[in-house]
Amino acid sequence: MWSGAEVADAAAGKGKARPISQNQLDRGKARIKKGKQCPNSEAVKALVISSCITLHNLGYKGRLNLAALGNLQSLVNVAGADCDLNHLAELTNLRKLFIRGGVENMEEMLKSTGITFNHLRSLSVYSPGEVIPMNMGLSCPHTYKLQLSGKIREQSLEGLQGYEDLTKMSLFDTGLQLESLKILENIPNLRMLWLRTGSLENVSEIVVPTEGYPNLEFLSLEYLRELKSWSIEKGGMGSLRRFVY
Repeated sequence: MWSGAEVADAAAGKGKARPISQNQLDRGKARIKKGKQCPNSEAVKALVISSCITLHNLGYKGRLNLAALGNLQSLVNVAGADCDLNHLAELTNLRKLFIRGGVENMEEMLKSTGITFNHLRSLSVYSPGEVIPMNMGLSCPHTYKLQLSGKIREQSLEGLQGYEDLTKMSLFDTGLQLESLKILENIPNLRMLWLRTGSLENVSEIVVPTEGYPNLEFLSLEYLRELKSWSIEKGGMGSLRRFVY
């Protein structure tokens, strides 16, 4: 995978992927400042921005212009505020997107543009302390893997019930109430579910009804201190093979 500091070299087909040092970041700052697009960018298939920096730290003042990266398949650790959603939607080869923070304005942007990310297969949003714009997840109808870290509004998961490709889901610090959790029971092909620290709020008892989680094979409950009971009615979770608590 390529780092943000090595985009210019990668775009020109030079060098190999490798860990980056602060000196490399400093050199990368100069490259990024020179222009918003990378020439000959067909070589770039994965772009990883270090999780300890932002484009602002690199001295880059505008949004990340990805229009030239037509073969980009993986974009990791980009802040929501640094993305041009129209450019992301145009990257038809992009399969994996990891957004780290800066999502506060994305909900309105998605509402106003009506963008659909038909090409994405894996979406991760890591934004503790912020409210996750669930219309981002709902704009990815073919994703099979969804990882969310940040608050989720009540009932905002409802649209996921029709997502037949969604098989893996991980929630952290989402603060789901019981009614939102019930929505997950009806995601038709969900096979793996991780409910991590802070994923539930004011939920002490869960009863999975008949036909709840029909295809779930793996369930992990991690550090859910308020949860005292998880019971299953006859016919519920009929495909479960592994349970970690």
